[in-house]
Amino acid sequence: MALKGTITEWYVDKGYGYIIPDAGALRIKFLISEVRNSVNIGEIKQPVRFVIAQDENGNRRATHVVGTRPFPWMALVVVWFVATLGGCVYFWLYPLVVPFYYLVISLIVLLVYWTDKRSEKRKKALTGESSLLFLALIGGWPGAAIGQYLFNLNPKSFIYQFLFFLIVVAHIAMLGWTLTPEGHSNLQKWLN
Repeated sequence: MALKGTITEWYVDKGYGYIIPDAGALRIKFLISEVRNSVNIGEIKQPVRFVIAQDENGNRRATHVVGTRPFPWMALVVVWFVATLGGCVYFWLYPLVVPFYYLVISLIVLLVYWTDKRSEKRKKALTGESSLLFLALIGGWPGAAIGQYLFNLNPKSFIYQFLFFLIVVAHIAMLGWTLTPEGHSNLQKWLN
């Protein structure tokens, strides 16, 4: 049976760390070799799931340490946005170039997040927050939302998260506006 807890200490150079279970028991040692992909090695206060086993000395040890992540609310927003955009194309003859543009720019942003994940593992420089926000602003926010969840990168700053939220709201509002008669005619002018 898997238990939940929080990583409180890392000793990466020694190959182990400690977890405090949510049940409030004493800390439990784990080996870094037991850590799975969804845990950022070296980062404390990460919520994890684990199984308790006994080591060769009869001591308790956490095994199968896997990070837990919150529900991907932003991915749900992406699914809603894509479904709405698809419905607009199908039912109201919305210009097909708009969803195609979102798809292409989102794939580019996913590629950026993928390379950032590889760079993070190699301890190399990552793409700056301002560049990621610019890519989200020009239409790559669905790819950014999926990339943040899929590749489990270290959390961004509060300012980044707030600005990203505003960008998402702006894109949703723009979609709603383009469904009005005035917005639709302006969209047709911009595309021609």
